[in-house]
Amino acid sequence: MSENLPTHVGPGAPAAQDGLGGAPFDTPFTLRDPDEEGAGLLKTLIPALRRFWWMFVIAALIGSAASFFVFQRTPLGSYMAESSIWITTSGTQPGADGPIVQGGLLQGTAWEELLTSFEVLDPVVIQERLYLNYPAADSLVFKEFSLTEPYLPGAYTLTIGLDGRDFTLTDSDDRVWSTGTVGDSIGAELGFLWIPSDGSLLPEQETHFSVRTPRGAAQDLRTRLRPTMDRQGTYIHLQLDDPNGQRAASVLNGVMERTVEVAAILKRVQTDSLTAILERQLTSATDSLRASEQALVSHQVRTITMPSEDSSPVVPGLEQTTNTVVDEYMGLRITLDDVRRDRGRLEAALNQARVSGVQVEVFEMIPQVREASPLMGALNQLTTERASLTALQATYTDEYGPVADLIARVETLETRTIPNLAGSLLTELLSRETDMAA
Repeated sequence: MSENLPTHVGPGAPAAQDGLGGAPFDTPFTLRDPDEEGAGLLKTLIPALRRFWWMFVIAALIGSAASFFVFQRTPLGSYMAESSIWITTSGTQPGADGPIVQGGLLQGTAWEELLTSFEVLDPVVIQERLYLNYPAADSLVFKEFSLTEPYLPGAYTLTIGLDGRDFTLTDSDDRVWSTGTVGDSIGAELGFLWIPSDGSLLPEQETHFSVRTPRGAAQDLRTRLRPTMDRQGTYIHLQLDDPNGQRAASVLNGVMERTVEVAAILKRVQTDSLTAILERQLTSATDSLRASEQALVSHQVRTITMPSEDSSPVVPGLEQTTNTVVDEYMGLRITLDDVRRDRGRLEAALNQARVSGVQVEVFEMIPQVREASPLMGALNQLTTERASLTALQATYTDEYGPVADLIARVETLETRTIPNLAGSLLTELLSRETDMAA
């Protein structure tokens, strides 16, 4: 059995044991020296490095540039302030289907655009003095700093004299803008309203700071403010990043308060506009009612001498039949006259809408229009959209996103939706009139 065992070959291989029999034989594998294998790999790697060294240099440069870019974009020690705003949607809830329903102030993402509009951000920037940049250690120096029109943005240095009594204000080009005694106003020539508090300026102190336009600071705030709305459209979540945690919370609170103020102003203007529209409609309805009452009185005066319906004798036994036939005939006649009159008024309202725009009160005075739910819904929506548009245009230009959307919706209602629905109703009335007159 010993003759089936392999034997070691090569240097230092043990010799065959005596008495075991059998001669040594070759093996199909050999043992390698680890040192020799590492040396071979190194010999292969060095020529590759010498040949493709430029690729390694380029990769190292790209990696360094990417790391530097990420480092510059990532704020060090940044804090995140978070908050939420609840939006009421009482005007758009199901079941709120009265004759007069005021819709929501803004729709969809328009709330996010309102939050990031300059109407909201500019006052916050001025209130929180985000236009001013200075070292945190000099916060007492700039406690009473503010701007007045006109002002000059730029980088400045405030230098206090050796005795701590006088100051010099220079810009980045070492141009002297203001000199005086500590305690006096600093930078009045530049539009600065600034008198540092007592004890905040020390002898030989140099304070570097910069001032930029409030609009530039508002644009920077817009990039750091992230509003998102939930799917139901009832909450807006706000996030704000800032290296100063207290400032982040204060700025975010200011944005929320200003948003509520602007929304309240817009809502009040919208309500006033809607009230004015409804008052015009009420006046038109009142005038139409008075005209109808006057026409009725005139008709009664003209027909007062004519015999009434009950004055003619009826043959016994035919009284019920005669009244039924007469009532049916008179009912059809009155209905035909009503349809014919409503059709004429609807045609006149459509012609007027093509010339001077849709007059909601003119359409609403037509009985057949009031019975048409789709057309009345479109008219009510037009009234609400016009009120909202008036409210937004009091603060924003027509190029502002929500205003542009409202203008497009109002134009669609006036030029397509309402004329199409009124045209369909007009066709239906004409068909009914033809059938009843036949």
